[in-house]
Amino acid sequence: MIDANPYREDDPDLLENTNLPKSFVRRLRNAYYTRLSDFDELTDIQMLREPGISKRIIKAVRTERQLAQGVLAYGPPQEEVMVKPAFDENFHLSEAGHFIATAAMYVRSARIIRESERWDYQSSMLARPTLHLLSHAIEMLLKFPLIYAGNTLEQVKKNYGHRLIDLWREDENRHIRETVKAHAQKHWTYARDSGKWPNDDFSPNPVEVVDKALLQLGRLSTKDTSFALKYIYPEKEPAPRSAFLIDVFGDTIEDGVGNPRSLLQGLTLEQDLDPR
Repeated sequence: MIDANPYREDDPDLLENTNLPKSFVRRLRNAYYTRLSDFDELTDIQMLREPGISKRIIKAVRTERQLAQGVLAYGPPQEEVMVKPAFDENFHLSEAGHFIATAAMYVRSARIIRESERWDYQSSMLARPTLHLLSHAIEMLLKFPLIYAGNTLEQVKKNYGHRLIDLWREDENRHIRETVKAHAQKHWTYARDSGKWPNDDFSPNPVEVVDKALLQLGRLSTKDTSFALKYIYPEKEPAPRSAFLIDVFGDTIEDGVGNPRSLLQGLTLEQDLDPR
């Protein structure tokens, strides 16, 4: 981040301490005056679209700045280079960081309600708000890798809406699926061996239980049920049990908060990964 005079025609970090050709530096200096207050503004292609700067130079300066930050996009070359947040202390300030943090906020709230003493005698009143919080937490979790991969929020909304099962099956969420699978097996085994639920036979595969629950939750968040979690709940509309899902997805989300790359492996370049 550049903290000096916000308006100037050149900047030492940009124009002198780089490997850019001198001819490019001279052309850049002569072509524009711009506000260089932070990285986002500097890499905004609109700010560099001035008379005398070709498309090649626009791309070159954006690439140079991204190389300086160590955060180039994963995947094949694109017309415009995509910036991805590094895994450092500022990750939570990025848009992707906000998604996993918000997911944690909602699932923690759902857990507080589900584990409260009032659940024992007011579960019928608390069940739907708890599922609403849980559903939103899962949605934010499953959109987290898509946002990190470079999709805009509008693109994600348009392509997936609130369809949790479609988000769940996306390739970008493959590491989330593996993490959920591990936590599901762990909590399923604990619940079965604890003897606290003698009336349950625990015969279904826990991953299949998660799949079915996501189908149900997704349906309750769409127009197919008139957005039942938000408005009027249709009589006899099935809903998943929340405790198991809160444990499974809660642990997965906490994994992502503590170590976001654990849910994003394969979506980053090697230089994005903190070796510590």
